[in-house]
Formats: sequence, structure tokens, C-alpha cells
Amino acid sequence: MLKILDDDYYDLIVNNVTVSSYGSDDITLLNSLHSLRHVLKYEIDACGLEQNPYETLPALFTLTSSLSLEKSGIEAVQNNPEFSLFGQGVIVGIIDTGIDYQHSAFINNDKTTRILYIWDQTIQEGLPPSGFTFGTEYNKSLINNALFSRDPSSVVPSMDTNGHGTAIASIIAGNPDSDHSFSGIVPQSELVVVKLKEAKHNLKNIFFAPTDSLCFQESDIMLGIRYLTTVSQKLNRPLVICIALGSSQSYIWVNNISFESSTGDPVILIRFENPLPGIWNLLVRNDEKEPFSFHSWLPSGNLISDETFFLKGDPNTTITTPGNTISTLTVTAYNQYNDTILIESGRGYTRSGLIKPDIAAPGYQLPCAIPKEQCSTLTGTGAAAAHTAGVIAMILEWAYSKGNFTAVTGIQINRMIIREARRNSLYIYPNNIWGYGQINIYNILNRLSGI
Repeated sequence: MLKILDDDYYDLIVNNVTVSSYGSDDITLLNSLHSLRHVLKYEIDACGLEQNPYETLPALFTLTSSLSLEKSGIEAVQNNPEFSLFGQGVIVGIIDTGIDYQHSAFINNDKTTRILYIWDQTIQEGLPPSGFTFGTEYNKSLINNALFSRDPSSVVPSMDTNGHGTAIASIIAGNPDSDHSFSGIVPQSELVVVKLKEAKHNLKNIFFAPTDSLCFQESDIMLGIRYLTTVSQKLNRPLVICIALGSSQSYIWVNNISFESSTGDPVILIRFENPLPGIWNLLVRNDEKEPFSFHSWLPSGNLISDETFFLKGDPNTTITTPGNTISTLTVTAYNQYNDTILIESGRGYTRSGLIKPDIAAPGYQLPCAIPKEQCSTLTGTGAAAAHTAGVIAMILEWAYSKGNFTAVTGIQINRMIIREARRNSLYIYPNNIWGYGQINIYNILNRLSGI
């Protein structure tokens, strides 16, 4: 069994500068900066990571979600013949629980698929993508063969048993469905999907995550991003990636002392095994007797029971990774029917004072597709992120596919979205709840078309 799949090996993220000191069989390339080192778990104790300094354990990521067209100006753009943007020429990358490729939301009128590739990390019987060592890649031709066969799953066995990935993909790119009053933001875009394998049990054990909890490890998401960018470069087409996942973990171990990965500040990881029930009080003291402050977070999503909580929790500074990084466009979710922020949305700013979230998008009961030709609704920041990804795909079509601004960059698009956000005169912007305001594609394109 490959070490990246073998639960007898811990996975540790290392800097590529150090990989030459390890055996090639112990290394999996993640990207240009980092690789994954595989360490036999019987050779190292979970609490003895000081034997491997300056290495990062992959964080555990969970799902972030459990109509809106007019609120974001999308309907006005699609009905305006000057714009008429539906995602042509743009690739939408999904890193999630997979996709129901047989759903009509992703099938053209001629019964062919709108999915270019699926990389299913959970299936090991087929060929992995070029440059990768595990999983199975299914291209458009093979997916079409499956759709025209009597037993599609015998040709392409990839499935979305959870439904979250299918829902996210449909909010961004699903075909219009008048019977259910549903349409994706960019129904003429094409999809590339990464179905993540579940996190290794040994990583769950380190963080005391329930063995049956659905969560994914950071390194597999990093590999998914590399795969999507490889496909985009091969096809020479613009790409928007939606990661509707989050984590409250981000640190590096150095000689059994952990440091927050982006700031270098110390982190204390506290693990309780079979604790006595009741109220626990933690006393934090500075040995230098100087003024100090600290933040505390519990594991996100389903990694902890509902019976464990802070008695006086603070909703601020609760944006999860990767939303608390500089380059990511961080989206919070609001109820588009009454213009109120969703209570489950994370709040800024980041612990280092970075202004987050960047933008607010509709995220309450967004119509979506789910497996087995059904429709439902999705609520949460994942739904809002999908909505925003669709908006970005519209900008990419106008700028790149239609030749209006072919040199546009992701950072420039982020700045456009922030600059042209809709703002309420009752609030001061930016703020730690709404960021810079509510996303509005019509304002962006009006500004761009006037330049």
C-alpha cells in the first residue's frame, strides 16, 4: 500500500528545502514550497514530535454548510445583452466530497457531461492523474461513456455519498431547472472535481476526533489545488477554485513546542481523554509577569460533541483556515431575505489584526442539487463561498474568455469585488462581521465596462 494511503504512517508537511535529507520513498510532493513526509507511526509517539522539528501536522478540515440571484446583481448581468455572462470558457474547480456526475444539473442538452475531469482520491483501482501517485482520474470522454451506458457506475464508479460537493458545484454551475426555481450562477462553465479521501485515522487520533467524523486532511486539499492548477495550465483556461471547508487548526511543532504557522506565536494544544464531566477552568499565567492576551478555540464542525462548549464564548476572531490567510477571498454568509448575518458565520478580525472577512454573500437556503436527481437547499458559509465563486467565474468570462482584460489576476479580482461591494449606510466599513460589504457583480462590470 502507498504510504500516503497507509494508516501505519503519519503524514508531516515539510519544506521542500529539507526533502533531500529524506528517502524519496518517504516524500510526496504537495506544491512548489512543501512536500509530505511519511513517518512510520510505530517509530514515533504522537506526543514525541520533537524528534522531527520544523514539521507541520496537516490540519483537519470539515464541511462549512448544512432566491439569491437578484441580491448580488447577477440577474441584472445575465439579462443585460451587453454582458450576458454564464461562465463560458471558465473552469470551476471543486475540492469536496465529490459530485453526482449523473445529475441533470451537470449534463448538456445533448446528454454529454459538463465535467472535464474527476480525480477521485478514494478509488485506487484506476490510473491516478499524471504526476500524482494515488486515486483515479476520470476524463470527460470516460464520463460520457458512463452516461451513455446501461450501468454508469460500472464505467465511472465515483460517487458523492455525502451530497455536499454536489450541492456546492450546483450552486456555482448547475443547469437551470424551472421546475424547482433553480439555476447555478454560471451554468455554461465546465467543472473539474476533486473528491477528497477521508483523513487518516492516525491523524484523527492525534486530535481526538471521533473515528466516524467526516473530515479531510490539509495535505490532500493542497494536492487537490495542485491538480486543479495543472489542469488549468494544460487547457490554458481561467480557473476559479471553491473550497467550502474550514479548520480551526494551524500550527507547527518545534521541539515539542507548537507555533502558529502564519505568525510564529506560541500555541498550546490541550487534549482531553475521558475527562471528568463538569465545568473546567483553565488558568493561564505569564512567567515574566508581563501583560498578555490569548485566544482559545475548540475544534470545528463535527470534530467535537455539542456537549463541549465555552460558557462565555466570544463570536469574534472565529474565522477558520484558509479564510484567515492574506491572499484568500474570505466570504461570510448572510440571509438574503432579511439582510442579517448568519449566526454560524465566523467573525473577524484575525488574531493578527488582518481585516477578515472580505465580503458577504447570500448563504441562506440556497437552492441546490443533491445526489440521485434531487434538489434541496444549502445554508452556511460554504454556500456563500460557492455563490461568490460563481461571481468570480462571471468576471473571468468577461475579462479573459471575452478578451476584455486577459491579464487580470486573482488579486485584482478580489480588489474589484471589495471595491464595488454594496454597503449599508448604517454600518462603518470594513468591519469584522460584514467585511467590506455585500458582493455585487453588476457594480463591478459597470465599473469595468466604463474604463
